[in-house]
Order: sequence, then C-alpha cells, then structure tokens
Amino acid sequence: MVYEREMKTMEVHEFKNGLSRYLREVRLGATLLVTDRGTVVAEIREPPRRYANSTTYTMIERWIEEGSVRPPLTTKRPLSITNVTLPDGTGQALLDQDRGV
Repeated sequence: MVYEREMKTMEVHEFKNGLSRYLREVRLGATLLVTDRGTVVAEIREPPRRYANSTTYTMIERWIEEGSVRPPLTTKRPLSITNVTLPDGTGQALLDQDRGV
C-alpha cells in the first residue's frame, strides 16, 4: 500500500517568512520543496524514524543511509596520545628540507 504525501513548492522568501508554519506541516508528514528563482535548492521532510529524536545525526550516518559509504565491519580503538616533544623550529626545518629551500 502506497500513501501519497502532500508536497508543496515555495520560494525561499516564502519559506523563511512562514518557517514555523511550514515546520509544523513537515511534522504532520508534508514534504516541502524550496526554490530559488524557480530552481529547487532544498527538500524539507521528516527525518527517518531512527533519527527523529536524535540530535547527533551526522553526515556520515546520512551517507550510510543513502548507501554512499558502508559502515566499518569492526570498531577500532582510539590511538594513544604520546608525549613527543621536539625542539622549536623542527617542523619548519623539515618543511623547508622537503620543499628544497
């Protein structure tokens, strides 16, 4: 069974002026297409259910969801931090050497 969802199209200025109203409509299931001089620049819709109450939805999670990237098969432990200190100017000297200066 397929349900048709309401989809509205509006210019950026109209979306900005009615932002609260339009976000309420999105919460009720509407999808909004925001245009700039007739070209669609954004699609505003409900987030997937698993992210609906999350504030930590990251770009990587979105890429995983879209299938652009795959999540790692195993988790890796963080790298340990070492207390390596070098004399002042070492970094610049190495860069100069690498650049042939």
